[in-house]
Amino acid sequence: ADLPITSEHGPAAIWSMQSEFIPRVSNDEKVTSAHWSPDRERILTTSEDRTARIWSSTGRLLSTLEHGDTVNEGAWSPDGATIVTVEDDSTVNLWTREGNRLSILKDHSKPALQAKWSPDGSRFVTSSGGYEGPGYKGEAIVWSARGDRLATVHTNGAGILSVAWHPSGKYFVTIDANL
Repeated sequence: ADLPITSEHGPAAIWSMQSEFIPRVSNDEKVTSAHWSPDRERILTTSEDRTARIWSSTGRLLSTLEHGDTVNEGAWSPDGATIVTVEDDSTVNLWTREGNRLSILKDHSKPALQAKWSPDGSRFVTSSGGYEGPGYKGEAIVWSARGDRLATVHTNGAGILSVAWHPSGKYFVTIDANL
């Protein structure tokens, strides 16, 4: 099995379990995340260069998704048909698997940090945060798969660094950045 690897200092690479380097996939600046599509045919990378990129499993660039700011994370829907990306300017984007933008969602007030799809793909959650001083609450927004805002949760920390769905899809957990 091949594994995408991200680096704090540069490109992503694909490795086999035998530590064999396969291809290198590279954005122009630091790669912030890398995720295989559910069908294992594509890789999504996000980057500080204001792009998300879709690569074939052999490392060929298929599409570049232009953004307005650093792209902190991207996630494939469980059926692989839709991608969600989140940006430092608080924007949440929905895309087709081919890289066509479906929606721009601007409901976060701080940098959007994480995006995770529910196990059944009917919803996704995004988180935001920033170290702006006392009184700021972390925020998680639950969206329908089409981008309709369903619920908002505020936490007492400086921001929500990570979110994860329970396998049932009934709950999600947040990790807060406490000052």
